[in-house]
Amino acid sequence: MYFDREWRAGITELMNTYFQAVSDCDMDTFVKLFTSQDTSEEEHYRQEFEEQKQYISGYQNVKCYTTPGPRNGEMAAYVYYEILYTGVETPAPSLVRIYGDPGGGRKLADR
Repeated sequence: MYFDREWRAGITELMNTYFQAVSDCDMDTFVKLFTSQDTSEEEHYRQEFEEQKQYISGYQNVKCYTTPGPRNGEMAAYVYYEILYTGVETPAPSLVRIYGDPGGGRKLADR
């Protein structure tokens, strides 16, 4: 299965929304980005994001590389991004692997 540029652009948009929700502590948006939309850990994440705001001023340069996921119909993406730490001039490169559901309205698979 091949995921075209449109799908990759959608994942990049999804991850930009994710990082903006984390930066803004926007839990309504954050929860809606996941397939389960489980709110049981919402307060935990809100506290974690509030703490991160003390030393992270933002995220930038998000790039996604997609590949078929481990299960039929899923996709995996390797997401490169840079963290902007408060008081540090050089952005810190980061990489995370995510799983998504192409048929589920471009959401992050969390279950």
